Amino acid sequence: MKKKGFTLIELLVVLALVGVLGTLTFVSFKKPRSKARDIKRITDLRQLVIAQQMYESGHQIFFVSTSSLGLPEIPGYLPALNDPQPGRNYYWLDNTSDPKTFCAFAILDDNQDCPKEKPLKLFIAAPQITKETCVDSIENITLENCAK
Repeated sequence: MKKKGFTLIELLVVLALVGVLGTLTFVSFKKPRSKARDIKRITDLRQLVIAQQMYESGHQIFFVSTSSLGLPEIPGYLPALNDPQPGRNYYWLDNTSDPKTFCAFAILDDNQDCPKEKPLKLFIAAPQITKETCVDSIENITLENCAK
C-alpha cells in the first residue's frame, strides 16, 4: 500500500530552497534601502541650504547654532532634521564665530567610488555649494575648508 505524503528528504529540500530564496530577497532589498537613505540625506541638506538662504535674506547673517549632531531647527524656516538611519547623525559645524557662513554634512552609505585612503563619502552643504566628496576623517572638516 502506497502512503500519501512527503518524505523527510522532500521536506528538507523545500525548506532549504525557501531559506535560500528568503536570503536572496533580503540581500536584494538592502541596496535600495541604502540608496533611499542617501537620497533623503541629500534632500535634507539641500533643504537646509534653501532655508539658510531664506533666513539670510531677512537677517543678513546665516542662522547660528552650536549644535554638532543633527541639523538644528531654523525657526520659521526648517524643522530639526536627523539622519534617516537610527544611530547615525548629520553633522553641523559651530558657526557662532562666523555667522556669514555655515557647514553641514552627512556620511553617505554608498562609498564605492571612494579610494581606500579616503573611505568616507560625504555630502556637504555650505552657502554656495552642495557636493559629494571622499575624506579620510570628519575631524579635519572646518568652516574654513568645508566648501573647498
